[in-house]
Amino acid sequence: MHTFAQTTFGVKADANLSNFVVSKMANTDGKLGFGANVGGFANIEVSKMFALQPEVMFMLENSKLETSGVKNNIRTWGVQVPVYAMLQFPSASTGKAYIGVGPYAGLGFNAKNTTADVDLYDKNGADNAALKRFDVGLAATAGYEFSNRIQINASYKHGLLDQLDAGSENSTFTNQMITLGLGYRF
Repeated sequence: MHTFAQTTFGVKADANLSNFVVSKMANTDGKLGFGANVGGFANIEVSKMFALQPEVMFMLENSKLETSGVKNNIRTWGVQVPVYAMLQFPSASTGKAYIGVGPYAGLGFNAKNTTADVDLYDKNGADNAALKRFDVGLAATAGYEFSNRIQINASYKHGLLDQLDAGSENSTFTNQMITLGLGYRF
């Protein structure tokens, strides 16, 4: 049995819907907001049926938090690095379907409550900022690559770390993102 590792590279752009999953915070709900991702990937094909695919995606997330009728828009810029274990299902000369799961790590560059013009990563003399910059979570993706190497894909990411820095003893926020996008593998 012969295995090989062929590496190819690609680019992708996604539209995303993101929010915070809020728990233990009375009268507060997270609402989905529209954003975008852009980045690249390496597809390390171990066999025709299996590949590893690390990605580096720069993202803009817009989430909405509503507390007792008051709406706040939360805008976050950052980078996410998912690593997918991909199952690939080639079809005769028309392309291949794929699904993948794996972990991701994320780092926020900027987070702002645009409604109140507040920097959510700034400590402002306090011990803690409102939000943490670092996140890790689980990701899943599915898509189809046509014979011309153009891809359509969808993914879901859910953070495992509480994103609240200040006030985290009373409630939790975790990230959630759904994407739909296009890619091209060189």
